[in-house]
Amino acid sequence: MSSANFSNVHVSDGEMIFLTHYEKYTVDVLRDVTAINCNFTRSMSFCGGFSLQRLSGFLPEGYVYEGKTLPIRRRIMDFLDLLQANIEDGLHCADFHEIKSKELFIILSAYYDKVELAEFFSPLLGFDVEFKDLILKNWQNVDSVEELAAITNKSYDTFRRVFIASFGESPKQWLLSRKKEKLYREILMGNQTFTELADEYHFSSPAYFSNFCRKHFGMTAQEIRAIGEKELQRGQGNEE
Repeated sequence: MSSANFSNVHVSDGEMIFLTHYEKYTVDVLRDVTAINCNFTRSMSFCGGFSLQRLSGFLPEGYVYEGKTLPIRRRIMDFLDLLQANIEDGLHCADFHEIKSKELFIILSAYYDKVELAEFFSPLLGFDVEFKDLILKNWQNVDSVEELAAITNKSYDTFRRVFIASFGESPKQWLLSRKKEKLYREILMGNQTFTELADEYHFSSPAYFSNFCRKHFGMTAQEIRAIGEKELQRGQGNEE
């Protein structure tokens, strides 16, 4: 599984991963699986009314989110097994699922420590959650830091200060990293030609696009695309 914030994260049997609603994900499913999806808002809280945002204080210093997975512990699996049976029996009542979401958060707080939960939910945590949410929803729609700053309706100096407090690096470096990761994923798994990608990412020439790939990825675009094609063929072979 890959996104703009992490790449090639393997989610094994009996593991769970947190995905934000505003990210696009590339998932390579190697065999038949059963997955249960739980949607919730930031207002969700753990046992005793402990809010998601209070987890910020338990993030290790310098922690960088790279697609954190957690093992599904026995009692969580028991909860999910019963929930799956309820769903298969046709229990789709909205009130029921709201109650089960709250129950899940209570159980999570009982079987995982706060550091594990902080790392798991870290994409939702930050200095200014609304600001962070705005950035994550819109960064793919801009071509420069200046355009990104304009979306926030803050002065550039204020934007930069809040950005660094929220993401731990300068907006220029962060945006470049996200664009690089998105470009790599589109070369690897996409079907656009390299000329189309060069135009989309505003490279001045195909030669500059090629040099960028060599410098930042250590490979040519053709070599990256070949890796993606091999992974796709391997996945199709496993299905057979």
